[in-house]
Amino acid sequence: MKLLNTTRTPTAFYISAQGCEEQATLGRSCNLETTLKGLHHFSRRVLQPLQGCARFAFTPRVASQARQPWAALQNAVGVQLVAAFLAIWLLNVGSASAQINPITVHMIGDSTMANKPVIPANPERGWGQMLHMYFKDSVRVENYAQNGRSSKSFIAEGRWDKVVAALKPGDFVIIQFGHNDEKTNDVSRGTAPFGEYTTNLVRFIRETREHQATPILATPVARRKFDAAGKLADTHGDYPTAMRAVAADQKVPLLELGTATEKLLQQLGPESSKRLFRWIPADEFGPGSKSWEDDTHFNAYGASRVCDLAVVEIEAKIPELARHLNRSAPPRASASQK
Repeated sequence: MKLLNTTRTPTAFYISAQGCEEQATLGRSCNLETTLKGLHHFSRRVLQPLQGCARFAFTPRVASQARQPWAALQNAVGVQLVAAFLAIWLLNVGSASAQINPITVHMIGDSTMANKPVIPANPERGWGQMLHMYFKDSVRVENYAQNGRSSKSFIAEGRWDKVVAALKPGDFVIIQFGHNDEKTNDVSRGTAPFGEYTTNLVRFIRETREHQATPILATPVARRKFDAAGKLADTHGDYPTAMRAVAADQKVPLLELGTATEKLLQQLGPESSKRLFRWIPADEFGPGSKSWEDDTHFNAYGASRVCDLAVVEIEAKIPELARHLNRSAPPRASASQK
């Protein structure tokens, strides 16, 4: 907490719960004036609540000659009490403001990122489905990713327009395409890596920035495909390379999920890596449920591990978003609860 004396008479202060001195308003609902009573020698007003700060003007009353020796002490105690009260008030207002106006992380991409139904029981998850659990209440995650979409079809179907309409200053957009852009035999989805794919990525970046939001690129996650020698095979061709070139040219943060997932799969090897994907025996998710041997889509555990890797990249490369990560440990169970 910081208390700064900015004038002498009347005495005016800025007080900050986080050491800040920004002068942005918290919002129309916080444009209030409160008179605090009950402390000697002061009439006190809370003026112009600020972003994490507030300015307070304290106007001393005239003390009688008989009480002059005590005035300085009483005034000092009064200022301290008011500062403590208002620090608590600011913390409450700041917390409420974060919940009312959270930063939004918008996610666009394909099935490896997309939300999947959980009722009835379903073995598949997208890594974007897990991301909200890593953040404090100051961040909201909106996952627009859809199964089977490429950068081309996501735009053609009007899905990108909906994201743009929802953007507000301070938001973030995580962009992961590649899996379906590679399907060049499909005219509705296929794109050339250094052609339309690059053009679409640049459009996502440009229009995100036009709304004072931050674009973030994420290279496509690896498929589980090993050769006979147990080495992971590349399945994405030039698309990750094209995305890296766009990130460098446009000066955009890049989450290297392709490289990170390749390392994870290679570390686990051909057999153990099945645990990350939708490799499911028949009847495991209820009588008559089908078996799966899917090397592209994640199960809940795999999606969680990929999300872990994404968060490591966010911590390393996007500090303005990383500061909203929820690092608090869950409360320990008491002996009676164990």
